[in-house]
Amino acid sequence: FVGGNSFDRIEEVAITQTTGDVYVAGLTQSISGFPGISGGADTTQANGEGFVIRFNNLLTSLIQGTYVGGSGLDLVQALAINQTNGEIYVGGWTTAALNFPGNPTTTGADKTQVGQEGFVALLNPFLTSFRQGTFVGGNGNDTVNALAISPFGDVYAGGVTDNATNFPGNPTTTGADKTQVGQEGFVSRFNSALTSIPQATFLGGNGNDTVNTLAISPFGDVYAGGVTDNATNFPGNPTITGADKTVAGLSEGFVSLLTSDLSDVLRILTINDVTRAEGNSGVASFIFTVSLSPASSSPVMVNYATVNGTAAAGSDYTATSGTLTFNPGETTKTVTVVVAGDSTAELNETFLVNLSGASGASIADGQGRGTILNDDGPTLRINDIPATEGNVGNKNFVFTVTLSPAAASNVTVNCVTANGTALAGSDYMASTTALTFTPGQTSKICTVPVIGNTVVEPNEYFFVNLTSPVGATIVDPDLRGIGVSLNDDGPLLSITNVTLTEGNVGNKNFVFTVTLNPAASSNVTVNCVTANGTALAGSDYTAGTTALTFTPGQTSKTCTVPVIGNTVVEPNEYFFVNLTPPVGATIVDADSRGIGTIQNDD
Repeated sequence: FVGGNSFDRIEEVAITQTTGDVYVAGLTQSISGFPGISGGADTTQANGEGFVIRFNNLLTSLIQGTYVGGSGLDLVQALAINQTNGEIYVGGWTTAALNFPGNPTTTGADKTQVGQEGFVALLNPFLTSFRQGTFVGGNGNDTVNALAISPFGDVYAGGVTDNATNFPGNPTTTGADKTQVGQEGFVSRFNSALTSIPQATFLGGNGNDTVNTLAISPFGDVYAGGVTDNATNFPGNPTITGADKTVAGLSEGFVSLLTSDLSDVLRILTINDVTRAEGNSGVASFIFTVSLSPASSSPVMVNYATVNGTAAAGSDYTATSGTLTFNPGETTKTVTVVVAGDSTAELNETFLVNLSGASGASIADGQGRGTILNDDGPTLRINDIPATEGNVGNKNFVFTVTLSPAAASNVTVNCVTANGTALAGSDYMASTTALTFTPGQTSKICTVPVIGNTVVEPNEYFFVNLTSPVGATIVDPDLRGIGVSLNDDGPLLSITNVTLTEGNVGNKNFVFTVTLNPAASSNVTVNCVTANGTALAGSDYTAGTTALTFTPGQTSKTCTVPVIGNTVVEPNEYFFVNLTPPVGATIVDADSRGIGTIQNDD
C-alpha cells in the first residue's frame, strides 16, 4: 500500500530501464504516517500534497519519497523518467506559488501562478533534491495531465486550460492550433532544464477539449490523445482523413499527430500501388497517386524515382524521377510511369516508385509498387461476390474462375478460402477446390457456403485465393476473389451511382441518393465523403463531406457533389462518394460507396 492516516491516491507509475526501480506519484492528504518522506526533497505537507515515491522492482522496499508542492493544494498526475540520466519529471497542478519547490518563480520557464496552475518539476533520481520547477498556464485555470520526453531530451507537457491570455510558448501566434475556445487542450515543449518553453500549442475545436496522454516517436513526432465534444475546427482534418471521422455522443476520444516543434499538425505523404495489364503493343500508363494529409498552408515537396523489381527499366518500363510540389491546399499529385506492351507470355513483373527527401511533411508510405500483369497466353481471373447472407441455413457464394483464351493442354489451379473480417466456421465454411481446365474449357466455379444469421452486424468479407497455377498466369491484381457477406438484418443503407455529362462551363451537381430500408425507430447517421478516382478534386469536382441524419420514419437523403465543367477532350472520369461507418444502421453496398462517372461531352 501507499499512504498514511487519511486520503491517498496514485495517479501515475513509471519504471527505470537501468535498475527496474518503480516510481509512483499522486496526492495525499495524510498528516501523519505517510511513508518514505524523511530525507526527501520536500518534507512539508500543507493542505493536500503531491508526492513521488521510489520502490525497488519487487515493491518490497520503499527507497525514498518526497512531497511535491507549496503552501496550497497540489496534485501530481504525470510522471516521466529520463532513461539516459535517471532524472524524474513530475507534472500536475497547484493553487499556491508560495514555497513551491524548484524555484519556479525565479528561474522557471513560466514564473507566474494564477488560480489553479499547471506545473512541471525536475528531481534527481534519488528524490532528494529539486533541480528546477516551472509553472504552466495563463490567466485562468490550468492542469498538466501528461508528460513525455523526446529522444533529443525535450520535455513535453499536455493538459487543459481555460484561458489563452499570457499562456507561455506563443500558442496564439506560432502554435499548430492558435485558438482557445472554452476548455482547451494544450501541449507545451520545454528544454530539459525547464528554464524555457520554445513552443506551445492549443489542441481542440469549438467545444471542450482535454489532452490526457502523450507519446513521442523515435523521430520526435508528438502524439497527443484526449477527449473532445466538438468536431468543428478540430485541427488535422479528422472528419476528412482520420481513421474515425465522426464525433458521436457526449464526448469523443481523439489522437493528434504534431510536429516536434508543435508549430503544425504533422503532414503525411503516401503513395499507392498500381496494378494493370501491359497490353500487347505500344505503351500503358501506370499512374501513381501521391497523397498529402492534411493539406498544408505552405508548399510541400517530395522527390520520386523508379527502381527495378523483376521488371527492368528500358525493356519493361521507362525510368523516371523528379520532384512533386504540393501548393497550399493541394492534397494529391500523380507520377506516371510508361510501361511497354509486348506479346510475350511471361510472369507478372514489378517495379517500384520510391519517395524521398520530403520537405514540409513526413513520408508514411514511401514506396509504390507497380505490378505489370501478363496478358499474353492463357490467363486466369476470379470474380468477386457481394451477396446477402440470409437469416438461416447456408447460402452458396459461387465464384467463377475464367481462363482466357482456352489452352491447348490442361491448366490447373486451386481455390483456397482465407479469413478477412469473416471467420471460417462461424461466418463461412472453409474449403479448398482443385480446378482443371481441359483443352477448350474457359470457365470453372468454386463454391463457398456462407452461414446465415439474424444478427445485426457490419458487412464482412473473406477471400478465395488462386494458388499454384500450372499452364497459365493469374492476371488478377491480388490473386484472389473477395466474398462480401452483406448484412441483411436491421436498417440497411445504400447509395446510388450517378452518370452525367460534365458540361462546358460552371458546375453541374451530381446528386447521390442514400436510402435507408426499412425506416428506423431512432436516428440513423452517416457521412458522405468524396474521394478521387481518375477524376481529381479541385480540377474535376469539388471535394466535400456531407453529414446525413435520418430521423424516425425517414428513408431517403441526398449528397450533392459539384462537378466542374470544361471544354477539354478527355476520357470519361470517375470519383467516389464513400459512406463512412454509420450509427444505427448497416451499409449494404458491397464497397460502401457510390461512383460518379463524368462523361466527356467535348
